[in-house]
Amino acid sequence: MATQAQKEQAARLLQLKAITGYKAVDCGKDLPDYFKGLSAIDSGFDEVVVGVGDSAYEAYHDALDNMSLSADTAYMPQRHTGFTMGKKLSQGEISVGWRYYVGIYYTLSK
Repeated sequence: MATQAQKEQAARLLQLKAITGYKAVDCGKDLPDYFKGLSAIDSGFDEVVVGVGDSAYEAYHDALDNMSLSADTAYMPQRHTGFTMGKKLSQGEISVGWRYYVGIYYTLSK
């Protein structure tokens, strides 16, 4: 696992912008064909990413992975306090296609 200093150096080399503000949102469970998605319009943030998984924890980390494609996530907490990370789907829900969704709204430095 990379140290904080290694993460910061990698972000500088890749010219990733720093995150100046963010908010994680628990979107709950839904079927992929029915999930309405999220929009940054009127949110007070510049961008939004969505993570998908079999649990809130998995979906949050998927959202972080998606965000790391365009932003320096070195300072993002690995555990968010805005919702319960322990929420999981049952095997029955997973087998019929339900997924758990977490969104992260964020603003990048200019």
